[in-house]
Formats: sequence, structure tokens, C-alpha cells
Amino acid sequence: MTDFYSRMSVSAEKILRSKGQQLVLLKEQGGVFDPVQGKYTAGNTTTEHDCYGAVLPLTEYQDTRFLEELALGKLRKIIIEANSLLGTEPVPGDEIKDSQDVTYEVLSHTPVAPSGSPITYIIYAKRVSG
Repeated sequence: MTDFYSRMSVSAEKILRSKGQQLVLLKEQGGVFDPVQGKYTAGNTTTEHDCYGAVLPLTEYQDTRFLEELALGKLRKIIIEANSLLGTEPVPGDEIKDSQDVTYEVLSHTPVAPSGSPITYIIYAKRVSG
């Protein structure tokens, strides 16, 4: 990562820490991706990764499999900083718990990585509990 993008990563982390909320990325290890269900099956162990981010309402989503959740207001766009994840990348099937104990399932994610190393992740997720 270039010096410029290293500074941008630190800036993104500072903004999300001060203006966002504490989140926990829950990753199940040992699961297998099921293409029919579009998610990972339950794994052997769950690892928690503390991070900071912003949970935003979502009014449109490209994947038509989730039109009902979109209409019910269950879909969210979650932006998380990458520094505290220490190289761990969110994937479909992972879960994110917010500061009000609401849990979201990751549907898709996009790393924002202009120099090859992620600065933030943009995640589309659906509310599953809370």
C-alpha cells in the first residue's frame, strides 16, 4: 500500500470509529459454500473480529432474490474499516452484529482497495435477528 493510501486507510478508520458504531464480524470456519442457498453452511467454529463501521438503510438492491427483504426494510449497506480486521475479509454467509445486538447476514461485499490493500469494505446484508 502506498503512503497515500495508508493515510487514507487511517483516516477512514478514524471517521468510522468517531461517527460510526462498534461492530463484530462473526466468521464461521470450516463451512462449505452452498451455491443453491447462496451462503456458507454452518462451520465448526465461530471467530469474532471487532471493527467499526456504519449501518445504513438500503432502498435498492440489484439481486432480485431479496426483493421481499428490501420491501420489508431488512436490507442494509454496511461500511466497515479494514484495519482492525487484520486481513480477514467478510464473505457471504458471515454475520455482523451491531451495537444494538441486531445481527445481519452478509449477502455480498466489495473491498475498496485502490492500491491492492483494502481500506474499507462495502457490505450488503440482510437483518436476521434483533
